[in-house]
This record gives sequence, C-alpha cells and structure tokens, in this order.
Amino acid sequence: MPKRGPVQNEELLGGISYGKLGVNEIYFRVPLLTLPRRTGVDASATGVKISELRIPFSAKHVKRMALRSEVTSITDGVTFRVGVYNVTAGAYVIYRDYTATGENEDAITAGFPADGNLLELRGECTVAAAGGTVDINYLLAYVEYGVS
Repeated sequence: MPKRGPVQNEELLGGISYGKLGVNEIYFRVPLLTLPRRTGVDASATGVKISELRIPFSAKHVKRMALRSEVTSITDGVTFRVGVYNVTAGAYVIYRDYTATGENEDAITAGFPADGNLLELRGECTVAAAGGTVDINYLLAYVEYGVS
C-alpha cells in the first residue's frame, strides 16, 4: 500500500475534498466552557463577580454557539448577566440577563468571535440591591461545528 503524504489544501483523508461533502456532513457539538453550581454570589454591588476558564476560540466551521444557564435564586431588584465574554474584543458574544429564576438556552448563528480570540464564562451584576445574592445552578457554553 503506498504511503500518503500530509493532507493538502482542503483535502480530507481518503482524498475527499470539502467541496464534495454534503452540507454539515460531518457535525460536532462540543462543550466550550462550563461552570458548576455557585451559591451566594454577591449582588450587593455592580461589577464582574465570576470570570472563569479563558480559552482560545477555534472559529473554523462554526455553525452555532449556545449558552445554557440556570439561576435558582436571585434577590428582588437584582439584574445578573451570565454569558460568554470575548476578552480579546472586550464584549459579550452571547449572554442572558436574569431578574428572576429560570433556565434558558440562548444561541447565535452569526457574529462569532475571530479565530484565536480568548473567551471566558462571566457572571456580572448589572443592577445591584443591598444584601443581594444570586445562586447559579450551572452555566454551559457549547459550539456546533459543521464541516462542509
């Protein structure tokens, strides 16, 4: 059997090129960032309260990015933002503002960060209340890649 050299240009193993694949023929859902339960997060003053896990983003073939989140307790009058923050660009990629408890999934299909941008999960109090707290059951960001 002849040896194959390195994969060239847009050629996949076995000599199939990307152009010969059907739309999203190869599809992956990949967890990007996770944050386990946090209780008693301070919401008595505004500002960033949680920032976790900075990772470089891989932008090639991204079709969708989603944020799943659940807040199980929040003091009345508090607004607490959870999301994926692009540290490189200094802006949220995707987020959810909580003023009441709930579980949500938010997604984007365009406007993705550039390849190599640093991303992190962030929790930020945007409207505070004296003695305010927030309980977060989980945060999960994931990316769907479709090779075609």
